[in-house]
Amino acid sequence: MSLTMEVIKITIIIVTWLCGSILNSSIVAVYLRDWKNGMSLGECDRTILSMGCNNLLLQGCLSVSEFINIFQLYRLFFKEFTVLGCILFLFLSYLSMWLTVCLSICYCVKLANISHGLFVRLKRGISTASTLFLFGSVVASCLINVPLIWTMDTEFLENTTADNVIYKLDIKFMSFNIVFGCCVPILVTSLCIGLSVMSLLRHVQRMKNNTSPSWNPQLKSHERACRTMSLVLILNLTFSVTIITLAMGLMNHKDVLVNDILYWSVVLTNPSAAAIVLIFGNTKLKTALSKICC
Repeated sequence: MSLTMEVIKITIIIVTWLCGSILNSSIVAVYLRDWKNGMSLGECDRTILSMGCNNLLLQGCLSVSEFINIFQLYRLFFKEFTVLGCILFLFLSYLSMWLTVCLSICYCVKLANISHGLFVRLKRGISTASTLFLFGSVVASCLINVPLIWTMDTEFLENTTADNVIYKLDIKFMSFNIVFGCCVPILVTSLCIGLSVMSLLRHVQRMKNNTSPSWNPQLKSHERACRTMSLVLILNLTFSVTIITLAMGLMNHKDVLVNDILYWSVVLTNPSAAAIVLIFGNTKLKTALSKICC
């Protein structure tokens, strides 16, 4: 790797790490301050706090991993340590997907008006259910990725243009891994977004029949929630498709430049982009960030 390319990559790592850390730390700080002041956090607030913590760890994991690759420090570590690093990355990535499901369910329960008995019970016990959803997200992400310890192998490249590590993955297990780590969360989130958008459209129709300004705040809240869920889903979908694409092409080193552009433009910036979406989709966070900037 040329010196100029190393400097460019190191600069990108530092910038993305600073942006991701500052933005996600701000989310965590706002909610921890409220909790310290005795304010109870709602279901959505607890989920966004968890997403901020997860994105903070994911940004750090990505930055450390890239520093290790650039300076070729992976040869100083045991192979098991390299495998654990990959598992940690996948764990945090899948946890981000499942936390998006939790947020979508919380928003959907608050926005949608469905008379089905199961939905009504979920709406009444959403406070307890959200805690179980968060705990279940962590457990599900662990169960999906722990078997990688026995099914994944690594190979250190020598005298190649890639200068990194090849991860040899079991195709059958990775198919199962991707289905339950990416596909299922995306489907559930899409369903929640669909129900929420239907509720938003109903409110728009009611506003056409009722011009009272009391509807405006509620409509704006619905719109903000739907927009937040949709943007986070798009980010997760882009992130997962990029990771899958790169993983499938790890053995092919002809398109290293294309792989680098995809990785550095999508993967490294994902935690920062997710934080921006969460901040501007939440009035409390946006107000707090505005005060900090001012």
